[in-house]
Amino acid sequence: MAHPARTFNSKYWPLVLAAMCLTLLVQTSTAFAQQNPTEAPKFGFVNLVRVAQEANAAVTAGKRIEAYGKNVEQRFRTREEALREEDQALGRRRSILAPDAFREEDRKFREKVDLAQREFQEIRRQVQQATFEAQQIIDERMTTIISEVAAERKINFVFNQTQVTFVNPLAQFDLTDEVVRRMNATLPEVPVNLPKE
Repeated sequence: MAHPARTFNSKYWPLVLAAMCLTLLVQTSTAFAQQNPTEAPKFGFVNLVRVAQEANAAVTAGKRIEAYGKNVEQRFRTREEALREEDQALGRRRSILAPDAFREEDRKFREKVDLAQREFQEIRRQVQQATFEAQQIIDERMTTIISEVAAERKINFVFNQTQVTFVNPLAQFDLTDEVVRRMNATLPEVPVNLPKE
């Protein structure tokens, strides 16, 4: 069976956050455009992947979730190995047990396996929920900061850098450093409500 560690990998965190923010960036850009329909549009972009890689809250949350997942995975591997050995031992005893006694032992063993699977599924659900909640907090703060920076610089279209095919000179349109700086100043970490081990 899959393990909680595989439900989250910190190397994918930036991609998840970037995807979550993309729609919000478009909505923010549309709102700015509607405020000043007669002015020439001003453009900016944010490298959302870089923000997620460099924002302290995202980095620390990702590391916590990944470390937790590895610990849980190790715990379940140990438990799986114990169950495997128990199953093999039960198989060896089959020939010496009465049929009714074997069925009873087998039933008890299957209950242990089912319990382990249910516990794993519940931990995986809780890890996924904790990851989603942390992502939401980071996403909301990132979107707020992008909106603030855009308003201050009178920018009415903000794009994810992956949407920009050519900009020259690039630096004057890049809001990424300022977004990272404000993220780290206002959201140095984010709570991650992982289940107790």
